[in-house]
Amino acid sequence: MPPTLRFFGISLFTSALLFLTPEPVSAFDRADLESLLASKQCPGCDLKGANLRGQDLTAALLNGADLSWADLSYANLSGASLEGAQLDGADLSQANLIEANLKDANLRLADLKRADLQKANLLQAYLGNANLNHSDLGGANLTGAVLYRASFLHADFRRAQLCNTHWGTEEAPQVEFSGC
Repeated sequence: MPPTLRFFGISLFTSALLFLTPEPVSAFDRADLESLLASKQCPGCDLKGANLRGQDLTAALLNGADLSWADLSYANLSGASLEGAQLDGADLSQANLIEANLKDANLRLADLKRADLQKANLLQAYLGNANLNHSDLGGANLTGAVLYRASFLHADFRRAQLCNTHWGTEEAPQVEFSGC
């Protein structure tokens, strides 16, 4: 095959792969982002794919916000209210979520590796396929939460409330829990 045709074929194949790869699209509303950073209040905001890495969002009000595929790694969300928030695919690795309210939040495919979720409210949260490896869930409320196919290698569930938690087909971890 002549070099020009080979190059064209490789370029066409690479372009097709890039086009067909399901990459999250950064489509957040800049005004919503500015509002959040200025006031720490942005319920219902569109922050899909936003870069909030390392931000101090202590006690932020983000109920119902769309943070799908957002980068919240290393962010301080302690005491934040994220009730009903969309966090699917979000990067929350090493985030501080101590006493955060994540009731009814969608955390499908979220990366919570090494996140601190002590005393967080995850009541009826959806954590299907989430990465909870090495996370601290001590004292967290996971009542009614869904953890289908979630990964929780070396996660700390001590004193967590795990009543009616749905583990799916995976074996539930051997943990100390309370409140049932």
